[in-house]
Amino acid sequence: MNYNDYLIGRYHIAGENKIEGPLDFSSKNFMSIEEQHAFLKQVMFPESVPKDKRLALSDEDYSLLYREMSILPRQSKYPKYKSSYYDGYCKFFMYGDNRDKIPEHIKIFNKVGEAYGFILDNAYIIDTKNKVEFILTAVVYHNNNETMNDNNYEYESISIPFLAQLGRLVYSFEQNRTKEHLPVFDRFIR
Repeated sequence: MNYNDYLIGRYHIAGENKIEGPLDFSSKNFMSIEEQHAFLKQVMFPESVPKDKRLALSDEDYSLLYREMSILPRQSKYPKYKSSYYDGYCKFFMYGDNRDKIPEHIKIFNKVGEAYGFILDNAYIIDTKNKVEFILTAVVYHNNNETMNDNNYEYESISIPFLAQLGRLVYSFEQNRTKEHLPVFDRFIR
């Protein structure tokens, strides 16, 4: 998709009316996938950027961020989630398409988003048992009826299963890849 093309869809909903013509996204928030990926790397590995470009966060701030980015619904004390909020809820890579419990040795530090048929997952995934780590960022757009703002998108049937399978494929690749240096997870598992 061309980042400079702010007109998306064939139709859009305005109020209660279906309007022929695309929705203008020029005044909507936007952060490119490259910027999101780089920002996650900056959050997870602050030493990887020059000191003057680092976020003004303390060690305690980073610990809070890491805890909140990786928490599963069943682990949350506030808010307390119902059991219908399964582990893969908002952990689209690897687990978004199933209700399986995420193993304790796998942590997913991520930020997701859904709007107008776009779905995003930006994640740093670690497996402390198998010494696997990777950062994966993906945005998928799927909107069969090409109508923006109608809340009729294929997240559950197409987009989330795609992201889950993508996560599993990258995990499998990383699990089998020969590593020169094994990752150290001390910062992320306190």
